[in-house]
Amino acid sequence: PAAVWGTLTVAGLYLLARKLLGRWEAAAAAFFYAASFWHVLFSRLGLRAVGAPFFLVWAAWLLAEGLSRAIERRPAWRWMAAAGVVYGCGFYTYLAYRVTPLLAGAVIGAAWWAARQRGSGKAVIRASALWLAATAAAVAPLVLYFARHPEQLTHHTSELSVFADPNPLAEILSNLGSTAAMLFFRGDGGWLY
Repeated sequence: PAAVWGTLTVAGLYLLARKLLGRWEAAAAAFFYAASFWHVLFSRLGLRAVGAPFFLVWAAWLLAEGLSRAIERRPAWRWMAAAGVVYGCGFYTYLAYRVTPLLAGAVIGAAWWAARQRGSGKAVIRASALWLAATAAAVAPLVLYFARHPEQLTHHTSELSVFADPNPLAEILSNLGSTAAMLFFRGDGGWLY
């Protein structure tokens, strides 16, 4: 399954880059992503983290299509509903996905700003409200689970956070040094990688 998700992520990245940049840029982005070490590694190992870029790329493409239709005052509800469901499913994959609402908010804000200048700001607001409702529907079971098990919401995060260490600044500096050594001198010490 991870290999299939990884392969479909490359296809989604191509569509997204083609929508935003152009055909040649999309081909380059898909090629470099498909050949990148981390993408190949996670697609091969079968870790759940490979699902996060899959959902994010496909949700971003659907959102870009839907927002462009809303800006042009064309029907966008199918695109926005699909974007919301796909985006919401990403929250089930990996903890780092929890920061993506900042990205989604920036994209929707930029689309609204562009639409406002063309006189279609209300259409973007309506389309974004539909996207948000579809996202909320997809995430609702996870929210209910965390409401019943609040300790699970931050359990894994607290295990990984440098702020759980008694001296977080020293831990950050140590991590920076280890990363620099990994990239330039001795490689990653973790046998998994």
